Amino acid sequence: YSRDVFLCMVLLYWIHPLPGQLVGPFQVAMQRLSVAGAEWLLHCGNVRVWAEGIVLHTGFRTLGVPESCSGMRAATTVFICALGVSLLFRFRWYEAIAFIILGLFQVLLMNIVRISVMVRLADRMSKEWAETFLHDTLGVVLLVAVFVVNLEALLWAVVQDGRVMHTTTDPRAM
Repeated sequence: YSRDVFLCMVLLYWIHPLPGQLVGPFQVAMQRLSVAGAEWLLHCGNVRVWAEGIVLHTGFRTLGVPESCSGMRAATTVFICALGVSLLFRFRWYEAIAFIILGLFQVLLMNIVRISVMVRLADRMSKEWAETFLHDTLGVVLLVAVFVVNLEALLWAVVQDGRVMHTTTDPRAM
């Protein structure tokens, strides 16, 4: 396990704010995808809303998605978590890439749901509530996303181990 511990420690020390030139375009893309996805999801639920850039308009309110609520922090955390779990479970490089992509997709979906819930409940709440809801729910989304990525990695490792054990202990193979 010394190799695993070394790789995980390198990964932990690697966690630092990434440069703005790298994060900026991804952050804007996540904002736009989240708003467009939330608009689509709300339309599926027969909620009258329309998106204009990173702003959602209802009949009564205009709700913006600030940069800090784009989901980029959760995406960065899930990226590092998925990479660390892949290293610990010794996944192949393509399995690690698949888990990273899956984790980032799940963060985007959770962000879409979070924005949709905000829009759906905003008409019933005060204006201040709508402004702080996205900030207040980021921790919950982050914990759920990290838990789901770890659970998926664990299930994948169990499936892989079961296949290896099943193929080596099969009496017909002898």
